[in-house]
Amino acid sequence: MRMPAWAPLFVTAVVAFTGLSATSAQAAAETACSGLTPGAYVPGSSTTGVRAGSVLKTVDGDLNITAAGTYENLDVHGFVNVKAANVTIRNSKVRGGVATGSHGLINATDGRVSNLLVEGVELVPDHPSYWLDGIMGHDYTAKCVNVYRTVDGFGVFKTQDPGGPTNVTITQSFVHELAYFSPDPNHSDSRTHNDCIQIHGGSGTVVTYNLLHAYYSSKAGTLPTPRPQSMSAIMLNNNVGKTTNVLVVGNRIDGGEIAINGGGLGKYAAADNLGTFWRNTFDRTQFYATHTIDLDAAVTKVDTGDGTSNQNVYTDGTAIKVRHNA
Repeated sequence: MRMPAWAPLFVTAVVAFTGLSATSAQAAAETACSGLTPGAYVPGSSTTGVRAGSVLKTVDGDLNITAAGTYENLDVHGFVNVKAANVTIRNSKVRGGVATGSHGLINATDGRVSNLLVEGVELVPDHPSYWLDGIMGHDYTAKCVNVYRTVDGFGVFKTQDPGGPTNVTITQSFVHELAYFSPDPNHSDSRTHNDCIQIHGGSGTVVTYNLLHAYYSSKAGTLPTPRPQSMSAIMLNNNVGKTTNVLVVGNRIDGGEIAINGGGLGKYAAADNLGTFWRNTFDRTQFYATHTIDLDAAVTKVDTGDGTSNQNVYTDGTAIKVRHNA
């Protein structure tokens, strides 16, 4: 967990691409999860990221996208900064550069971003850092994305409309091997607060049918790590507006100090709806064993499907009791 930085992003090398031809776009439309039914399988390395056998074009430097179109079959040795509507990034690998401030390997924080699709993309930094997340921003759909060795996998916020719709969907994706760093100047305890997904605020974020493996990487960051588990699989905050009306359904969630952590939300009125958490399956490896799902006691309206076919369960089928912090 890290407060997002709102300062403009400065890049040293910018590479511009136009959309590929209709013929090549059609040929590349298939991705690693094409034909797979959401919820009928658990995502992993073979069903996320770049499709096996793909030939990728190397991009040296940052890719600054300022026009609508499809950008695919790329191996980007830099960051991807999206500053346009109606962009598709497909069947590609993004490695990032050397970050000197809060940065996503893909940045979707610009106010012009809408209807961004990131599909079949591998996100792994060449230069892991306490500054780096996988995707940061708003108005994006991430489908069959493989993200690892970042601090957070996905960051969700929209500073232009803090409590409004985020228009973010994260589905059929795999987040794992989060990179722990200490010291970390972003936190008073001098360590990274790693989450597979962190929702900083806003309404309507959708998280469905993902594998969220909330454990630290053994290959990136400050080693050895203090424990195997990272902070959370899903962290809910009100850093940028109030978080409301989230939909978290059908995910497999492993590890974490606390798997779903909304224990510090607070300041909710009776009419505020945090959202719906249905049919998620958890292992029993959370560091705090009774804290699989933690919500603040001030959150008065939330649907966790308790006692119904929509309830959240452990892998052995045992129902999960939501813990409301007093």
